[in-house]
Amino acid sequence: MRHLSIAVLALAVVSPLGGCTESTIVVRTVSNRTGAPITGVSVQVGSQSWATTDAKGEATFAASSPFTVRSHQTVTWPSGSTEDYVQVLGEQSGSEITVTVEGLQGWGAENGVPKPPWYGATVAGSVSGRSGASSAETSVRQTYDGTWLGVPAQDGSFDMQVIFQSSTGTTVTLRAFEADQDANGDVTHLYSMGAAQVSVVPDGRATGVSIQLAPVTEGAVAGSVSLDPTLAGASVRAGWQMRADPYGGMPINGPRTAIDPAGFSITAPSVSDGAIWLRVNVGWSAHSRRVTVPSSGLAFAIPAAPALVEPAEGATFDHTIVLRWTTPEAGGTSTVNLYCSPASGASASFTLVTTGSQAVVPDDIPGVTLVSGTQCTWDVGWCADTDAGAETRCSSSPVFPSRTLVVK
Repeated sequence: MRHLSIAVLALAVVSPLGGCTESTIVVRTVSNRTGAPITGVSVQVGSQSWATTDAKGEATFAASSPFTVRSHQTVTWPSGSTEDYVQVLGEQSGSEITVTVEGLQGWGAENGVPKPPWYGATVAGSVSGRSGASSAETSVRQTYDGTWLGVPAQDGSFDMQVIFQSSTGTTVTLRAFEADQDANGDVTHLYSMGAAQVSVVPDGRATGVSIQLAPVTEGAVAGSVSLDPTLAGASVRAGWQMRADPYGGMPINGPRTAIDPAGFSITAPSVSDGAIWLRVNVGWSAHSRRVTVPSSGLAFAIPAAPALVEPAEGATFDHTIVLRWTTPEAGGTSTVNLYCSPASGASASFTLVTTGSQAVVPDDIPGVTLVSGTQCTWDVGWCADTDAGAETRCSSSPVFPSRTLVVK
């Protein structure tokens, strides 16, 4: 399984929350898919002893500042293969740190039943308020970060499975929309949208759920784009995305189209449930902003990509070898992603987050060993210092292909 998304991880993996006494540090591990607590993850603060997160996804340490947080999670995939996820989060401070870990542990199903820590239920109901446009498709979706589940509801009814990460039950959000879609499933025109909160329990069934659609207005979002000189002449593309809560994923999004950076205008919907973001990108470099529809005069600035300096392609490495790169601008946060896949045994993903431009791969993570001769790939993502709730400016060194290394 490929490592976590660079740009997202660099922005969201750590969030000081406050609320604890200054004499302790609480490390909380949550699913990157739903935000639910993830138990059984090994975590460490500084050089203190490793601890395992409890049923609330928490482990407590003595106060220290600044400090480094490290985590280790072993994930078993439905195929039976295993993967070690290691994160090293440098330059931390505060009394409570949230570490976003892989939430697809146990992903998959046996006879249609999700495996813990995922649980399933079925929900049935109706969608009302459709416009009746002959070209429109009506769908109901449950979204969470990374993907979505959905069913068509052309006749106004739906009956679908939902999944969640709570053994005692939770509340899920179902969103219905009526839209014209292209061959890629992107929304070219959004007629109406609605949502419903549904209480569910494992293996339960909720019926009679009603989702009322409301008409959606559309408007123009206009602006211009400045490019780093290294990107001059490159194709610039833009498109809108609807985002829900931090773990709510993107229920719908519009097509990505080529634009003139000197001036562009994109038609986007105005929605009350969630927010509309406009993403402008050149390859792996992007600037995304939360926007009001309609709006004009927006300015986007696309950063250059980080450049890998050393080790060179195909070089051998161990924990004494320093990984170095250049960042496109001063400041910001870099995220190194190193993925190692041995001929046999568990693969390993290392995520190293730093405000600097160099890092080393740790060799003292309990239970994790890199076998000599194992081939690894590495890349670096960078994100500017921004309010992630309003905008993100991120870029990445090439991921396909990544630079390869071989364990000594």
